[in-house]
Amino acid sequence: MNLLTSPLIENLKEKVEQLDLQLKSLERKVIESEKIQRGQILALYNGDKISLCTMSGMAKYCDLTPTQARKKIDDSTSNHIVLDVSDQSFSTPKRPKEAIHIPLAELSNNLDKITSKSTTIIVVSEDGIKSIAACEYLFSQNFLSLKNVSGGYQYLV
Repeated sequence: MNLLTSPLIENLKEKVEQLDLQLKSLERKVIESEKIQRGQILALYNGDKISLCTMSGMAKYCDLTPTQARKKIDDSTSNHIVLDVSDQSFSTPKRPKEAIHIPLAELSNNLDKITSKSTTIIVVSEDGIKSIAACEYLFSQNFLSLKNVSGGYQYLV
């Protein structure tokens, strides 16, 4: 009987493959956790109050109510970027003058227009759905201090 093809060896090979997959999964989780922790440090550095969302350590971004978002946008002492990911054809008088407008479909090709990965980015869209997707994407690209405007322009005061 050839030892290299025995059922015992095959079983051991399968277990090693399973352990390798588990190790890779743990490595991804550690990297994501480190990114979230860096985001928390950046939030403190940028003068943001630490919210329950941030303290949980599980969120890639935090949601702001429309009222919280308006306060933060209007606060001239706050270090932030407003990113509007609404469709190109969408128009609203609620869009802040300083907002960077990059439609969600064009975001991956225009990351260079967002000048800092360490500044808090307030992301807004028509109804808040595209801004969630944008926050998820930006987090994957190492933008770490992200705020989503819940309900988007539809509810922004």
